[in-house]
Amino acid sequence: MFCSNLINYRSPHHELITNLETKIELPFKCFSSYHKNKLFKYIKAKIKNNFLESNCYLTNNGSIKEKNQKNWGFLSAENRINSTSYRFFIDQSPVDDWKDSSFYSSYRHLLNELTYNGIKVVMISYPIVPEYHSLVQKSKIYFDIKEAFQSFSITNDSIFYLDLSNSVNDYNLFQDQDHLNDNGAKEFSKILKSRLIALNLK
Repeated sequence: MFCSNLINYRSPHHELITNLETKIELPFKCFSSYHKNKLFKYIKAKIKNNFLESNCYLTNNGSIKEKNQKNWGFLSAENRINSTSYRFFIDQSPVDDWKDSSFYSSYRHLLNELTYNGIKVVMISYPIVPEYHSLVQKSKIYFDIKEAFQSFSITNDSIFYLDLSNSVNDYNLFQDQDHLNDNGAKEFSKILKSRLIALNLK
């Protein structure tokens, strides 16, 4: 039932679930360790039928959420830097030569299809902690991706790009390097709402 729920919800986790045996052998190829660990915690609780002790639960949209979210601000500066470096260099690795990849072609095709059918698209870079933002600014891969997003928005009146990666700087509003906690989500929602209103989308 758990697996079918994830598949029906089309959550970010359904691909790993549907190919669990082969995917677990190559976790970094298909999934970040952040989401993989949350998924495995949930599966463990499901197998034991003990959700009272579990720190993870399944939301209505199929994603797995932690009950007691961590506060990034509680970490020391050294731990924040080390954790962010691991996240950036090992856990998440953007596609090399992105503009020459099939991902780029697929992305452009999707955007063209959406705008051709009269749909306006808003692409958003969501908040990341200052240490992560500093690393991103030095990365050619991230620069190429951001440049492509900006180019999409410049060349098509139906595509908009909002770089809000540096819009939240309070460590206490993050649960890790690139995920806001509940308080952070509330604060960011206000920022995002004002920026979307400013776009005057109709």
